[in-house]
Amino acid sequence: IERPEDRFGSNNYIKVDYSNGRFSAGIQMNAYLPALIGYEELADGYKFYLASKYIQWRDKNFEFFVGDIFDQFGNGLAFRSFEDRQLGFNNSLEGVRAAYNFGRYVTLKGMYGRPRLYTEYSKTWVRGADLSISLADIMKASAITFNIEGSYVNRYQSLDQAPADLHSYNDATFNPETGMPFTYLEWYEVSPSVNLYSGRLNFGWNGLTVRGEYVHKSKDYFPGETDAIGKTQKGWAALGEVGYNYKTFSVMATFRALDHMATAIDAYSTSTGNSMNYIPALTRQYTYMLANLNPYQVKANGEIGGQIDLCYSYRSKDSRYRYWNFHANFSTFYKLKANVDGKRDLLWRDINIDVERQWNKKRKSTLLYSFQDNMDNQAHIFVGDVTHKFNRKSSLRFEVQCLLSGDDKSEW
Repeated sequence: IERPEDRFGSNNYIKVDYSNGRFSAGIQMNAYLPALIGYEELADGYKFYLASKYIQWRDKNFEFFVGDIFDQFGNGLAFRSFEDRQLGFNNSLEGVRAAYNFGRYVTLKGMYGRPRLYTEYSKTWVRGADLSISLADIMKASAITFNIEGSYVNRYQSLDQAPADLHSYNDATFNPETGMPFTYLEWYEVSPSVNLYSGRLNFGWNGLTVRGEYVHKSKDYFPGETDAIGKTQKGWAALGEVGYNYKTFSVMATFRALDHMATAIDAYSTSTGNSMNYIPALTRQYTYMLANLNPYQVKANGEIGGQIDLCYSYRSKDSRYRYWNFHANFSTFYKLKANVDGKRDLLWRDINIDVERQWNKKRKSTLLYSFQDNMDNQAHIFVGDVTHKFNRKSSLRFEVQCLLSGDDKSEW
């Protein structure tokens, strides 16, 4: 067995922030001494670097920010920069951002900079603007929330790298205008500039919330998608949410359809962290291991579906320590494009029911059932969870999970 050169790995982060009145500043340093297994894309061996820095000035209506920007427009379908240390992900935007509020009626924000891709900055430049108009405040309707919003994001990258190994230089691969060889992306007529436009609507009244967003994306190249190699595609996404809550009851329904909405930071990179926007799976997020064994993976090149979530809590009138929590969730997603017979292939479906019972101050139990269908296999998951608290310092927890499927190798 070949032993690794280093038997010890350590990921380290230190963040220091300072604020005084309207002024604030901060830095974050990362050190991999060396990087833990699974974080090889962050550092090959030892690495110590400045991960983020910023200087900010903010008053009642105005904000000016210089440094590494963490922000998002709307639901993040057009743009989102964030850090997730557990995934080793950081796509912050090194640049400038300014925002101004015109009273409570209009908020305008703009930014410009270059995004980070893991520990280095890419050669891409991103600029964007976001506008929010409060119609409720303009109409002086204090009982409702009613906003119309819009965003514009542009990603520019000079396509100056050499052709891929797959393509050799010959007479057909020379640009007749310049006399120089085509680069790989020039060969497929990829534009160095990609534009995204977003329109949003937010409404709220008496426990009712309605939100919608539509995003249009100009032609883009999709690195890593084998069915899109050599092609450029326009993209779009539509998202709708309707929710209602009354006392201890709440319901939320979400619909989303999207087509070719994966927006890469770097058109030449196929790494998992190469993303300028945020497209999460709109399915239940599990905390139990077997229920989370095969989670749904978003199909950014084309999917349609949604989920509905219901919660109800029954509280005992004679004790705040006794209550029931009932929760049900259903989600399903299909391929966006139909087959020749007019039907769409199923990508994912799950049905979940769980009940939580707080018996008294010391004892709580949870029962969960989940049915999951991911095209290749169907699974029934059962979970029982009981916790007994002896005192403020000691408790005993018992948990049992069972997964049953048609495949003997997939049963746990």
